[in-house]
This record gives sequence, structure tokens and C-alpha cells, in this order.
Amino acid sequence: MSGHHIPGSLKLDFFTEEDLQATKGAEEKKIRLAVIGAGAMGQEHIWTALRTKRAVVRGLYDPNELSLQSAAKWFADYSSVIKYRSIAEAVADPEVDAVIIATPNYTHLEVVQEVAASGKPILLEKPMTTTSREGWEVVKIAEAYPSVFQVGLEYRQKCTYMLAIDELNNRGTIGKPCMISMIENRFPFLDKVGQWNKFSKYSGGTLVEKCCHYFDLFNVCAGPDALPVSVYASGGAAVNFLDFEFRGEKSDILDHAFVLVEYDNGVRACLNECMFSYGVADSEELIINGTAGRIRVVDKPDHKLEIWRRGNLPSFCGHVTFPPHVAETGNHGGSTFLEHETFYDAIAGKPVCYPTARDGFWSVVVGEAAERSIQSKAIVKISDILKEAGAAGATRRV
Repeated sequence: MSGHHIPGSLKLDFFTEEDLQATKGAEEKKIRLAVIGAGAMGQEHIWTALRTKRAVVRGLYDPNELSLQSAAKWFADYSSVIKYRSIAEAVADPEVDAVIIATPNYTHLEVVQEVAASGKPILLEKPMTTTSREGWEVVKIAEAYPSVFQVGLEYRQKCTYMLAIDELNNRGTIGKPCMISMIENRFPFLDKVGQWNKFSKYSGGTLVEKCCHYFDLFNVCAGPDALPVSVYASGGAAVNFLDFEFRGEKSDILDHAFVLVEYDNGVRACLNECMFSYGVADSEELIINGTAGRIRVVDKPDHKLEIWRRGNLPSFCGHVTFPPHVAETGNHGGSTFLEHETFYDAIAGKPVCYPTARDGFWSVVVGEAAERSIQSKAIVKISDILKEAGAAGATRRV
């Protein structure tokens, strides 16, 4: 076997022609996806998958024809994309390597149960489920699953939060975390097929549907073994959808809340959520105060990171971003791009860290506790939520 040398390049005789062909083949092999659910998030996954150039969309399943028609805009040749007649048909396709689930929240457990029969890698959109009880059922499926089971908590892969988490947990830049604060000001929920996101029984409620991302960040920042022990929340509906009805049913979702979460290691976290900030840019601000300093992130609108350390130590203040082709993909600042890269790396057997079903479960647990606290006007113990879910004594690690 002779070595291969490209004229004008560094000569690498240890690469044989067979090696190069194998490498070329590996580069050209793309993961073939079936996307279950072709609504707004399904289409973001389609867009992202094609943008990464590491995957192709083999086919789609969605019972709503308008969603399928809307998804056509992402494809150069939509006629070549298979429109499956059922989930079973999609996952049984031998030409499908992995499955993305982007169906309405209330369908997730049922869809997971059907897709899991295939044993193929799964990327499941957030929130993992609408209730902790269903979430624990997904955890049991995922932890016995023979392949990748990733949950779409991609906010932890926003560029600002990635750097903040690295400084906090890996570098120990601000010492032990003590207080975590998140503020989000944004627009109301958008329209969905069947308007399911306007009703708590279908979405899990605002603090599950939207805020599971922030509760996941709280859990990550509080520490790898930190367990939430109690939640107190105050909130209501002041502006959005007060007179909204669909098919004779009145909307019941919250549009604002304060949520206080206490952890067993003494960390306290507070969420300030407002979903009627009309006429202003969306904003997200995360502040982590530790024993040796403070991290402040302004993810929207200007992707700013500040690190202040005590004792006259060097600090940092600046703007951070992804490369343009990443930042401009999807509607979440490039985090969906990184989510897909992680998914494909995990499928390839690379040692990557991704949000697991257990992470998804804990984000739902805190969200459900917050919704209950507002309803009861009382502190909710996490142990009570776990007991009802059949998950008494559950931890954040397997």
C-alpha cells in the first residue's frame, strides 16, 4: 500500500489510499432523520439539521397537513422527503438512523413509547413531559434505552450560558454559588396548531412549558448533586389571553411569576418571568453570586458576559457570540445548532455531555412545583412531588 501525497502539501506517507477512502466515506455519511412533528419547533430542527451539513431529513410525520405544507420551504426538493402515514411507519423505515420528536407537550410520553420500540437515537423536545409523573415514566424508558436519548434543553448551550457554566462549575472562578437570579421579559406565547399552548392541561402551564429551560439552568448552576427541596411562587394572568377561548374553553395560563427555589446545599434561585413585555426587545439576564465573586450574563439582546472577582483579582466584561453560521441558525441564538452537533456526536460514540431524561425530569419537577405553589399560595415540598410521581428519593444522577 502506497502513501498518498497531495502536491504542494505536507507529505504524510502514513496515510494510505485505503485510509483516505475510509475518511472520505466517513465525512460523506450523514445521519438520516425522521422528524415527528412539523410545527414551529419541528421546522427549527429541520432548518438546523440541514444547516449543520451533518444530517439529512429522510422524512416527516405530522397529522396536520398545513404544518407539512409549511415545512416545504426548508427543502430544495420537498418531493423527495417522505411524508409518513404514522409514527410507526416513520421509525420502522430502515433508512432512518435517528428520530427527532417535536410534537405538542402533552403527547410526549405516548410518542416516546412508540418511538422507543425502534431502539434508534432520540432527540426529544422540551419540556420532556407536562407532569412529573409522566416525566418519571420517560426517565425509566430512557435509562434502559440502548441508544442516545437526548432532551432539548438547549438553553444551556447558548454561548453566554455555556461560558458562565464553565467559569462556575469547571474553573471555580467565583467560588461556591450562593444565589442565582434569572429575569426574562418577552412577548406572549405564539399561536400553535390547536392552540394547545394556551391551556395548562396540554402545555404543563407556563412555568413548565417556557420556564423548564431556566429551572434546568438553576439545577446546573446549583451544583451537580444539588437537589431542589422547596419552591414558593407567586404569579397570575394580568394581560395575555384574558378573554381567549378556543373551542369553548377559556385559556388558563400564567403570564407572569416570581419563583423562589431552595436547594439542599443552601443555594437559592429566583426567577422573574414576564410574558407581556410588548414593544421592547426580549431580554434574559442571569446573575450568579458566589463566595468569591459574581457572574452576570445578558443573553438578550446583546450577549454580554461579566465576571467580577473579589480580592483585586482580574475580572472580565465583554460580548460573546458564536460564529455567524451558528448564531444565525434557528431562533435561539445558535443553541439549537450546538444541540444538534452534540446529538450527532453522541450518535457517533464521542464522549459528549448532553441533557438527559433525568435532567428533563428535574426541570419539570421544579416547574410543576411552581405552578402548584401559585395555585395553593403555599410552599411546595419537592419530596411531595417526587412521591406522587413514583420517584421518591430520586437524585439528579443515575
